[in-house]
Order: sequence, then structure tokens, then C-alpha cells
Amino acid sequence: MSNDNKKIIIVILSIVIVGLVIYSYLNNEQYQETKQTLVIEKETILENLTKIEDQYNSAIAQNTTLSEELEIQKNSIISFKDSLKSLKNTNWKLIKFYKTKIKGLNKISKKLLYLNDSIVKRNELLNQENQDLHEDKQVLETDLEKQTTYNDTLVKQNLDLAKKVAIGEIVKVSNFKVTTFRERSGGKYKESTRARRVDLFKTSLLLNENPIAKEKDIVTHVVIKKPDGNLLISKGIFTTENGDRVTFSEESIIPYNKSAMVGEIIVNTNGKKLEKGIYTIDFYTDGVKVGSVEKVLK
Repeated sequence: MSNDNKKIIIVILSIVIVGLVIYSYLNNEQYQETKQTLVIEKETILENLTKIEDQYNSAIAQNTTLSEELEIQKNSIISFKDSLKSLKNTNWKLIKFYKTKIKGLNKISKKLLYLNDSIVKRNELLNQENQDLHEDKQVLETDLEKQTTYNDTLVKQNLDLAKKVAIGEIVKVSNFKVTTFRERSGGKYKESTRARRVDLFKTSLLLNENPIAKEKDIVTHVVIKKPDGNLLISKGIFTTENGDRVTFSEESIIPYNKSAMVGEIIVNTNGKKLEKGIYTIDFYTDGVKVGSVEKVLK
């Protein structure tokens, strides 16, 4: 072999070696970048899981009827997070699996946390209603024993309602109002609180928004009692959720569509001469007592 041929072979081998070195370097750079990306993805998933866990801790601390179920789901999050932490090697297939899994966990978490929030808000509403009842009792100086019994009954009914909030289908009711009017010439009405001039009671309540409730017709009953405890107007009888039969003063059907809406029920006195004193107005929706207000006529 001539010296020229040897030189050519040496040059070719040198080029090949340099090419292999460059190729190996580039491959190693790409590998390191991919590895770093996988680490970032893994840390992002762990951060998301930690956020969900913190949300559960806050919800559990509120001590609602869902606390036990929230605790179970939180433990699932912790186990899932620990399994991810224990992975020594990750790849895109595993990252995709964990991302898909966390989407499912997020869906369950949002539903549970929404239900828990509904229960907390309902409890706050119950506490406010009870406080209002207590203040009304002090202002009107009603009989202590009768008022206490009345409050205990309302608390029991409201607690029964609170249990239904857990399944997310209850429609919360608030803003109970009563206004009295007298009829003037020409069929017009003017607000009045003088007993002998009152011709009708205008009552209203607010059906609160609930995106997970069912669209349905809500049957609303109003029961008005005179100061002596007897019914002011009798239009018929309905059966409560507990099987009790109650005589009502007026009823209305409200087409509920998950949005907040105000329902009004007008009760005409039919020309009766009213007596002075405190009138009690009870509200029922779908056979459940949801609230009560008092109206003083002079």
C-alpha cells in the first residue's frame, strides 16, 4: 500500500471519529433536555396534587356531613402522589398516564368541594335564620315557651333539609317577605299595615341558583295564621314530606330552571275584617317548611 493511500485512510478515519464524537454529544444533549423536561412535568403534577390536597384539608376543617368522604378522597390523592414520588425513572407514557389520572381526580374534587361549600353556606343561612327568629322574639315579647318550641321545630326541619344538601339537589330558599295592601277605588292597591284596611297579603321568597339541581315545578304553599293562632284563609290541604296534613292559605307552582328566581304568592282576605296583632306566615316548598316570618298589623 502506498503512502498516499495510507494518508487517505487516516483522514477518512479521523473524519468518522470526529463525526461520532459530535453525534454522541448531540444525542447526550437531547437526552439531558428530555430528562429535564420530564422532571419539570413530574414536579408540575406533584404541585397540582398538593394544591388539591390543601383544598381537601380546608374543606375537612369545616366539619360538614361530607368530612368523612372528603378524608377518603384526600387519602387517595396522597397515595397517588406518593406513587409518583417513588418513581425513579419517568417517560412520556407515564407522564401521560398521570396527567389523565389527575384530570379524573380534579373532576371528583370539584364536585365534592362544591357540595361541601353548599352545606357550609346552608348552615350559615340556618344560623342567620335562627338569629333573626331570636331577635324577633325579643322585639315582639312573645311567649318564651311557645317561641322556644317553635324554634326547636324549625331547627329540626332545617337540619333535615341540610342533610339533603349533601346530594346536591336541594334548592335553597331565602329572602322571605310579606307586604300588606288595601284596595283603593279603581282596583288599585296601596301598602298599609292597619288591620281593618288590609285586603291582601303579598308574600315572596327567593329560590336560589343551584347548577346541579333538577329542573322542575316547585309547589309552594303559604299558611297565614291570625294572632289567636287560627288560620286566616283556608284554600285547601296538602301533605308534608313527613306525612302531616296542613291547611294552606294559598299555593303557587314555580317552574324552577336552576337559576335564581323570585316567587310571589298573593293571599286575598276576601273582605274579612282583620284584628290587630302579630300574623305568622309559614312558607312550604314541595311539602317542606323552609321559613317563617311575622307581620304586625296595627
